[in-house]
Amino acid sequence: RAGRTGPGLCYRLWDESTALEEATVPEIMEADLAPLSLQLAKWGVNLHAAAAESNAASADGSGMGQGSVCVVGGLRWLDAPPATRLTAATDLLQGLGAIDDKSRITPEGNTMSRMPLHPRFAHMVLQAQKFGATELAAVLGSMLSERDLLRSGSSTVSSASLLLRLVCLARAVGGDAGDIAGGSSLAAALGVPVSEVAAMADRGVVRRALLGARQLASAVPPAGGGGDD
Repeated sequence: RAGRTGPGLCYRLWDESTALEEATVPEIMEADLAPLSLQLAKWGVNLHAAAAESNAASADGSGMGQGSVCVVGGLRWLDAPPATRLTAATDLLQGLGAIDDKSRITPEGNTMSRMPLHPRFAHMVLQAQKFGATELAAVLGSMLSERDLLRSGSSTVSSASLLLRLVCLARAVGGDAGDIAGGSSLAAALGVPVSEVAAMADRGVVRRALLGARQLASAVPPAGGGGDD
């Protein structure tokens, strides 16, 4: 605040000739709206109507913030969620079976909404139950929702392999990388001794991923039980 609300020194951290934007773009204008849309559907908001209202608000300028609010889907917003992003989110949720063609939430969607995951990952966890792989899917969903569990200084951090990360997680909690199909051979191919895989893991991320996985697994209804109505 020095130099603005009182005497002091200000340090400019950019070139003086560089013109900065007057304000940053609101996150809602650029974000993936699928998680928000799932919650809106759970609250009974018609997503198709909301997209049309958002489009109208943007056309007349009422959805651009500027200190006022606009109403979309019966809710008051500082910035209207972009109609194109709402439509894309609605299409995704329909494809995942979270809402029906009238944007009403389904039993599966209700279950997905209780999971602290992006709808894509929540859908993966529910589908995995059919194959007896709920625990693995929960671990994957939780792990993918965290920052990378491989330490940034690791020589193999450039690898995008999910299998490597599962091996790393298993070893970090005292498991056997050989328990994961192909785990030992993958580590060998990358030139990483299996005994050293655990050292590549960020322990904080591992703890959060495992805690999240346990919470996810508990949110999945028993097989054959279905979701909430």
